[in-house]
Amino acid sequence: MDKVYVHNELKQRGKTLYYHSVANSTIVIDFIVQTDDRIWPIEVKAEENPKSKSLRTFIQNNPDMKGARISMKGRMSQDWLLNLPLYDFKYDL
Repeated sequence: MDKVYVHNELKQRGKTLYYHSVANSTIVIDFIVQTDDRIWPIEVKAEENPKSKSLRTFIQNNPDMKGARISMKGRMSQDWLLNLPLYDFKYDL
């Protein structure tokens, strides 16, 4: 349900959505969107203490990018990750 909500919010803003997966692997990025100044790989998690193994691996393979995780956890920024709360993310990307 959370992924559907995020999908609909991004589409309402006119974003073209892409999906990324790696053959013979569990690495999956839920959405990839482009804003005016960057490309955002996005993972959506329903938990408050989410793990983002796929997103971390994707960023390690693309070190010039920063990922976004949309979850129940509060707003947080790390060097490789911007965590946005599910209830508030629509104002940030």
